[in-house]
Amino acid sequence: MSTLATSTSNPSANDPFTINNSFLFVMNKTRRLSSNLHDHISFTNDLLGVIGSSSSIALAALESSSPVAQKLVNLESACGIAIGMNNLMDIGVQLTQLLSGAMFYQTGKKGGIFWKICPRTRRAQRILRSPLSIARKLARLFSKIIGNLSFFNYPLKLVNLGAHAKTVGGISISLGALASVCGALDDASCIAVVNAFKPASTEERVKIRQIIREKVLSFICNLVDLGAYAVSLVFSFAPALLGLHASLILGISCLLSSVFNLAQDIITG
Repeated sequence: MSTLATSTSNPSANDPFTINNSFLFVMNKTRRLSSNLHDHISFTNDLLGVIGSSSSIALAALESSSPVAQKLVNLESACGIAIGMNNLMDIGVQLTQLLSGAMFYQTGKKGGIFWKICPRTRRAQRILRSPLSIARKLARLFSKIIGNLSFFNYPLKLVNLGAHAKTVGGISISLGALASVCGALDDASCIAVVNAFKPASTEERVKIRQIIREKVLSFICNLVDLGAYAVSLVFSFAPALLGLHASLILGISCLLSSVFNLAQDIITG
């Protein structure tokens, strides 16, 4: 009797359909939570970027002997450390997205992957993101991973990159620039495709206008980011090309990048 009760008390415990549904639920929740956390980290970093860049600009405009200068240095350093720690968390979040498939497949707000019927095979298949979108996400991830080596080198001083510090930083900046290029091209491609679509209803027209506005803003942000990366690269390897006000130019370019991205976070969030 006890054996019979054990085997029938939960008949769906070993049911493949139930197990599969549970797995899908966990994966969807993982993708949704990782996406939300990534958005919150990005917003926080953009806000810290505005504060840190503003401090850098003010510091470049002041004399080093000014009593406010040391406070600005401390504020700029604190923002840099906070951004670095956030990036460490974001690396874990993005690796979760990589392993869960969210980097490669289009997902909804609840974390579920979108499916479509293949016209040739008549079978359901997951909808892939565009190659440019995937390249942008991967480049951004590797940029943060490599960039955090520089963060461990300075200001944390947990590793000593020595003569390789500048090279590591340059690779991170270059990958970030590549991500912005891929993002801008992907935005332009999406705008062209959506703009060619002929909406049949008022609801569709409203939705298309919203998509175009978001993609235009994203395109502008990617261009501003690309400019900031270019200035950062020049500042790292040939600051003399920026003239006597190299730090001020770098601060302004980083501030513009942070402001545009913060505006995008607020508008599209």
